[in-house]
Amino acid sequence: MLQQHLSVKPSYRQTKPYPYMEYELSWGKISSYFDPRSGNTAIAFKYKDE
Repeated sequence: MLQQHLSVKPSYRQTKPYPYMEYELSWGKISSYFDPRSGNTAIAFKYKDE
């Protein structure tokens, strides 16, 4: 969903032990993960210190 709405590919992607992606943008980073065992999911925003 993030990739579709941001129109960019992730700068980092892992699939094991759980799906995790990072997107680098001009203002900072967005990261997301999903843990299929527990059902936990999160999206985090980190802004650059400028």
